[in-house]
Amino acid sequence: LIFNKKEKIMATTTTNTAHLEQQVGQQRSEIARLKGRISTLSEDIDGMKRDISDFRRRVTDDMTALVENIQEERKRR
Repeated sequence: LIFNKKEKIMATTTTNTAHLEQQVGQQRSEIARLKGRISTLSEDIDGMKRDISDFRRRVTDDMTALVENIQEERKRR
């Protein structure tokens, strides 16, 4: 009877270990996938920051040109 109990405990431990190793493998894969996604999102955010900065600069340039044109028109009158 004692031998059978030890065998059951060993079998259970082996099964639990195999299951945990499988879970760890799946978690490693998921972590790697998420790191890749974070990297992609980070690059996307950097691109959007550049686009917004570019947009602001162009709007500022356009507004400056518009104001200068209005001022020149007023001087001509």
